Amino acid sequence: MKPRVQRCKGEEGQAVVLVALAMSIFLIGAIGLAIDGSQIYAQFQMAQTAADASAQAGVLELLKGTNASSAHPFSTTGPFPCAVPPATLDLRVPCVFAQDNGFGTSKDKVTVSFPTSVSGVTLSTSFSPAAVSVTVQRTLPTFLIRLIGPSASTVQAKATAAILTSGMTDCVVTLGSSGTGVSITGSGTFTLSNCGMAIDSNSSSALSMVGSATLSATSIQIVGNYQNVGSPPPSPTPTINASPVGDPLASVPEPSSAYSSSGCPNSNPTSFVGSGTVTLSPGTYCSQVSIVGSYNVTFNPGSYTFLGGFINTGSGTVSFGQGTYVFVGGFSTIGSGPTTFGAGTYTLVGGGFSATGSGSLSGSNVTFYNTFDATHPYGPINVTGSGAINLSATTSGSEEGMLFFENRSASSLVSDAFTGSSNQTLTGAIYLPKDAVTYTGNGNVGVQDASFVVKSMTFTGSGNVTFDSDITQAGAAVQQKIALVN
Repeated sequence: MKPRVQRCKGEEGQAVVLVALAMSIFLIGAIGLAIDGSQIYAQFQMAQTAADASAQAGVLELLKGTNASSAHPFSTTGPFPCAVPPATLDLRVPCVFAQDNGFGTSKDKVTVSFPTSVSGVTLSTSFSPAAVSVTVQRTLPTFLIRLIGPSASTVQAKATAAILTSGMTDCVVTLGSSGTGVSITGSGTFTLSNCGMAIDSNSSSALSMVGSATLSATSIQIVGNYQNVGSPPPSPTPTINASPVGDPLASVPEPSSAYSSSGCPNSNPTSFVGSGTVTLSPGTYCSQVSIVGSYNVTFNPGSYTFLGGFINTGSGTVSFGQGTYVFVGGFSTIGSGPTTFGAGTYTLVGGGFSATGSGSLSGSNVTFYNTFDATHPYGPINVTGSGAINLSATTSGSEEGMLFFENRSASSLVSDAFTGSSNQTLTGAIYLPKDAVTYTGNGNVGVQDASFVVKSMTFTGSGNVTFDSDITQAGAAVQQKIALVN
């Protein structure tokens, strides 16, 4: 027989107390975790909102180029903390937005930095820096949880906003909502290599193919339908009844077209006939600049205004130095001499741009802005000469990627023309949203790193024409956007 064990009543009471104490501690911990955990989560959400707003506001200032000149300027030379009480509140843009979202107290720490790279995205090379990171931190007192744990906890949130470069996926976009958006005639081969075609017309013949020409692209989207008479079927089969893509370049700001005709210095020469060599200086030229014969004319770098426009019918060399040029009355070269455009913006106030001779055209980092005023009506773009052409768009700033840029306020439809040949290269966006454009391909046209955004477009001729999609690298149709990236 086993001996019996006697238990004291006092021991049983102690066990009850211990169990009750353990349960109380557990209950306090559970309630404390719920209360303090909810507070920490809510504060984290607030911190993330503040960090997001602060980073986006900062990077928007970088995009606009106003970070150093706005009402709340800030430097990007290095990271900085935002001052909090008892110091005077920090009035730099990222700090102001953190404060506006509740993070500007003595319990807070806000730090702003400018990373040069962000994992998973490609930052714009047109801005330095191109990203803003904001870290928001707040120290919180705990409540019930402090009875069994720490008396304070810290929440921290981080956001990075960046300027990104995006290119168009379509290298032919027609914006007209009715009628034929794209017409293809003749016997040529038109290839959109690694890019698509988008036609916003709702017509049953929004895409019209007549003859033996062929069309291929990565995609063909049509709001309406298409007709094909005699030509091989387009490849791939177009998507019909698609949604309009709209103007992909609508957000690109237009260049300034302001000029002054007051105080015109009549001493500046404007007529060059015969032979000779002359170098001209920046300034205002009071009448049409006309070059006839074999004159070689060089314009030194700087800003020029030609109040009567510009025409070259000669065989000499014309060189425009880097700068800004305003042609009031348009620009025309119909001679056999070569023309070189230095980097800059060439504004055409009425009269348009005409290159119809046999002389070559060359220029890199250039934008041609076609506009008008009350006394100088809008004119067409005609690049139909037989000479070699090598033009590439501006590669930085607000005009990045824009080769030909039409004033969006142009009310009258004009017809523009481009002739492609083996010695022609266009790099950039040809943005003529109010115009009907004809592109004639002759022979084996070299790959064009160009994109067309126009009202309507006609492809004709017997040549083999290829438009490439590498428009981001080529600088064509590049757009800048801001986004939260981290």
